[in-house]
Amino acid sequence: MLTLIEKNWLTFMFIVMAVFCYNNYGYARNISSSLPHKNFFIIKTSKIKVGDYILFKAPRNSAYDGMFLVKQVLAGNGDKVTVSERNVFINDKLAATAKTHTKAGQVLTVASDSEITKGSYFVANPHQDSYDSRYLDFGLIHEKDISGVAYALW
Repeated sequence: MLTLIEKNWLTFMFIVMAVFCYNNYGYARNISSSLPHKNFFIIKTSKIKVGDYILFKAPRNSAYDGMFLVKQVLAGNGDKVTVSERNVFINDKLAATAKTHTKAGQVLTVASDSEITKGSYFVANPHQDSYDSRYLDFGLIHEKDISGVAYALW
């Protein structure tokens, strides 16, 4: 049998571990078809780099205002985004092609030429219907809106 002190110590340790996990880790589920994976483990304290998938709150002016999304970081600080017709290039390499309309028929405006500043990221998914930084109203993702780096589970 555990003594009262041992029970209190175990309870305290459980609470400390729960707070640590809550503050540093998470879980996200992708419900769209824009990624091959549906379940992601989130590490909230990871440093973000190009190629990472991130969990973030969608921009206010976007069609997904306030929703949490998972997308891949294609560009970060100092990278150059250029647009030729509907093709979006990052550092002179084709990154994505923007559609003219959504599936529902709404007009989509392609992003404009820019240089990514510190704390901002250009995100996109390879799926043709992905709604992401290639579109002007979606724009760049700012560090303050990022929950963490997303690692695919399955």
